[in-house]
Amino acid sequence: MKVRIDYSDGQYSMRPYTEEHAKLGWAGAEISEQEWRLWNAFIEQDRAWQQYLCSLDNQQYEQDHPERSDPDNPPLSQADLRRMKPVPRVKTIRRALSLTQEQFAERFSIPLGTLRDWEQGRSEPDQPARAYLEAIARSQASTTKCSIIPV
Repeated sequence: MKVRIDYSDGQYSMRPYTEEHAKLGWAGAEISEQEWRLWNAFIEQDRAWQQYLCSLDNQQYEQDHPERSDPDNPPLSQADLRRMKPVPRVKTIRRALSLTQEQFAERFSIPLGTLRDWEQGRSEPDQPARAYLEAIARSQASTTKCSIIPV
């Protein structure tokens, strides 16, 4: 029996060698029926071993990520994520600077009530205020006391 050895998808396989392969110039090897059966048995054993390793990987994944298999703590769905409120960006910026609301408001000349409204989601910064916050975020600690100039 003539066969060709093929390597695809990261695995070797032995397939019957046909006249088409000869026309294409592919190499083939002569093997006996017994060698063919041994090869197939080896491949089946190898596949079983790969499945076993995969199941171990899955068990390890479940141990490393219990939230995936815990029925009381399922992963968040897209609907859950849409329902949740994001943390206001101004709060993230303020925390990155390690400032209290009062310190941040004083340092950057933002009224304290306005800052609290932004952080609590009662109002959104308008476009100039967003640009100012963006400048604060980019310069972080290098920005010192500034004031907003009304236009």
